Amino acid sequence: MAVCSLVSGRARDGALYSNRWHREELLEPPSEAFYAAAKDALPRDLAAAKGMNYMRACAILAIASIQNGHIKNMQKYSGIYHTLTSMEGLHDEKLWPKDISPIETEERRRLVRTRA
Repeated sequence: MAVCSLVSGRARDGALYSNRWHREELLEPPSEAFYAAAKDALPRDLAAAKGMNYMRACAILAIASIQNGHIKNMQKYSGIYHTLTSMEGLHDEKLWPKDISPIETEERRRLVRTRA
C-alpha cells in the first residue's frame, strides 16, 4: 500500500514517464487512500514491528509524505524507520542472521544504504 500511495501521488502530480498512461484514469483511488491503508497496517507498538517489511513500509511512507507535501509525516516515518533499523540491528551486517540468502543480504544492504 505504501508503494501504491507513492505511485498514485506521482501520477496525480503528472510525473508519468510515458504517454501510454492517461493521468485521469489513475486518479482513483487517491494516493491518500493508499497512504491511510499503509499507515493503518503498521503496528502501534514498534516492538511488534519485526522484519524488513515494516522498515521498508516506513521508508516508502516517508518518501510518499514528501510527494504529498507532508514534511512532518516524512520526519515521523523516517524516525520510525531508523528506530526499527536500530532495534533489528540492520545497521550492522555482523548482527544479521548467518543463514540468509545472497538476495536477502543484498535487499538489506540496499534498504540501509538508500535511507542512511
